Amino acid sequence: MISTLGIQTRIQGLPAQPPVVPGDPPKPPDPAPPDPTPPPPQPATARLLVVAGGGGGGNPGFNKSHVGHGGGGGGVAEIGIALDPGHVLTITIGVGGSESQSGTNSKVVGSGGSTVNVEMIGGGFGGADHVDRGNAAGLGGSGGSGGGTGLGPYWGTTSKGTAGQGYDGGQGELYSPGGGGGAGGPGSPYPPLGTFGGYHPPESGAGGPGRISDISGTPVEYGCGGGGGSARAGGGSGGGIGARFEGAGTPAEGGKTPGSGAGGGVVSGQTIILPGGRGADGIVIVRYPLPARATGGAVAVVGTDVVHTFTSSGTLTYTGASSAATARWPVTTG
Repeated sequence: MISTLGIQTRIQGLPAQPPVVPGDPPKPPDPAPPDPTPPPPQPATARLLVVAGGGGGGNPGFNKSHVGHGGGGGGVAEIGIALDPGHVLTITIGVGGSESQSGTNSKVVGSGGSTVNVEMIGGGFGGADHVDRGNAAGLGGSGGSGGGTGLGPYWGTTSKGTAGQGYDGGQGELYSPGGGGGAGGPGSPYPPLGTFGGYHPPESGAGGPGRISDISGTPVEYGCGGGGGSARAGGGSGGGIGARFEGAGTPAEGGKTPGSGAGGGVVSGQTIILPGGRGADGIVIVRYPLPARATGGAVAVVGTDVVHTFTSSGTLTYTGASSAATARWPVTTG
């Protein structure tokens, strides 16, 4: 008999197997790769848009066939700011003015090391049209942009805008009010006497244009001036159109884009009484590039940037982020 001890054999069709040495431990599985460790939060350079509330349209007065002047647009500014981890921006949103009331201010104040301090002034209210040319109540309010001014030629003045924020309101005359000033230009005065064949022209001044920004991802005209009562146009794309006498009367429009002024009102023989409109509320928008991150406001990704939009008062807290962290922190509204 031939011994096969110590001779390795091969079964046809199967590969040879290495000898097993008794007592060897099984080979452990390869360890899972560790989670990537994000780098420390980084600073960012951001765009900041601040828009105050728009001014209300003017009261048409108390006698027949009178008109109110257009409300001014709220002040508008867009600047660049630095954001470092731990920075906090406290945001106050200005409210649009009701009839014959100015809009309120919007403000952004930094803390946690941030030195940001920006305040935009609310738009001035539209003046009232009065028979008494010595009545100072006919004057519109000054503000970020001035409201249309009642009886301008007799007072030799206009409602003033604030330098760097907005422009003056347009001068008005009896029955023919001026438009409210806008963030991008002054309100139009009433048309020259005799333009339409009469002593008092039947038209009013349009509001001034606003300021266009694409910070939200879409170009928007902010802080437009409102048109005077009986005007056929507001300022730019956002100013309210004034009320009109035709038929049963057409109500004044409120401001249509953030910070825009409202149209003036009209009254005709005490039978058609249409008040001035309400100015639009302000807005604050912060935009910075990915992968940086902050919390607060309504948050969206626009291209390679993050945009925080505030339509009510709140707080933005900058945390910073990395590309690895961004993947685990989806963009939300909050």
